[in-house]
Amino acid sequence: MDTILGGFIIVSVVHILSARYPWFLINAPGTALGLGIFQAALWFPAIIAYIAKIVVMRLGGGRLYEDVAMPFAVGMAASSHHG
Repeated sequence: MDTILGGFIIVSVVHILSARYPWFLINAPGTALGLGIFQAALWFPAIIAYIAKIVVMRLGGGRLYEDVAMPFAVGMAASSHHG
């Protein structure tokens, strides 16, 4: 029960901070997943995806991100589950 209460408090604080400050990059669902059982399998791909997003946004802006990077990422994710 202590773990559930602690997780609720942490996720609530992160949600309030991200709602109040737009520059706060951590979001509540990500925190909930990171604190759960998936953290070992989730952190490395999430960090790689975040770095790739930053690079694409800096080099090509929103247009490159929406027109090329997002369809590519969705296609890669879909094809990885359909072998």
